[in-house]
Amino acid sequence: MLLAPSGTPGQEAAETEPEAPAIQTVTIPGTLVSFDLARLPAIAASPDSDPPSNDAAPSPLWMATTEVTWDAFDVFLYKLDQDADLPDDSEGAAVDALARPTTPYIAVDRGFGHSGYPALSVSAHNARAYCAWLSAATGLSFRLPQVSEWQAACRADGAEPNRSKESLSAVAWYRGNARYKTHPVAGKPANAWGLHDLQGNVSEWALSEGGEAVLLGGSYLDGLSQCACERLREDTPHWNASDPNLPKSVWWLADGSFIGLRVVCDGPLRGPAVSSGDTRGVSDSGGDSDSDSDGDSDSDSDGDNGDDARDGDGDRR
Repeated sequence: MLLAPSGTPGQEAAETEPEAPAIQTVTIPGTLVSFDLARLPAIAASPDSDPPSNDAAPSPLWMATTEVTWDAFDVFLYKLDQDADLPDDSEGAAVDALARPTTPYIAVDRGFGHSGYPALSVSAHNARAYCAWLSAATGLSFRLPQVSEWQAACRADGAEPNRSKESLSAVAWYRGNARYKTHPVAGKPANAWGLHDLQGNVSEWALSEGGEAVLLGGSYLDGLSQCACERLREDTPHWNASDPNLPKSVWWLADGSFIGLRVVCDGPLRGPAVSSGDTRGVSDSGGDSDSDSDGDSDSDSDGDNGDDARDGDGDRR
């Protein structure tokens, strides 16, 4: 406790909590798998949302700096945390009791790459379940972002970024440079808020004000306009049309090789799973370059004439 200056005996200065670092690292208990969260600046509330209470300041919002990778998702999928010495209490029991995805009958990474690559073909149900499991495992409050939160983070929060193919190619894997596959996360520079790959690579689930899951951000299959921050796609059965199972899987999207997720966490971040991360705004290692030895380049040779056929009819603004 800090004492007030001399001359005011008995009066104590207000106690303030030190501000958390801009980047925090979360390690999934029982594993060596970790990921970074960036603290976001205050995001303006939607005009239709309830006004905040005056009794307490809003908790900080943290967003994963990258899309969820297979490294993290495999812990959930294959129960890789169950060999850990989980506490014999309600929290440990809650982790063990949560529903987990069925084992996929195909290689859901599509041969694009696994470690360090974004998880894909993940349904909205699967994405929500992952957030519930991650919350129970870490003791933190993870969820999917609201559309307004995601779009503000994509804009960082300024004007719509990357309106040209040249500027988009510098920060995103999209149809013009991705060679029809995903790439390791954080292989392109972060935006001003320290977030990578919000545009391109895989599209990401977010929740509308009504709680419906929609996709944002475009993907490696999409052209310039489909990667705009404001562009969203509604969930559609087309993304699981070729699943041979009856009933069709609620966990995996057989035709959704472009669909992944990113998580947000309602702060403050406290507990053994959290440590201070680095404060790099730009990743300068581990990523793919814009061209390779076979001569592929950033040119968008097939133009920008709409969504890939596998996107179905769920596209709208």
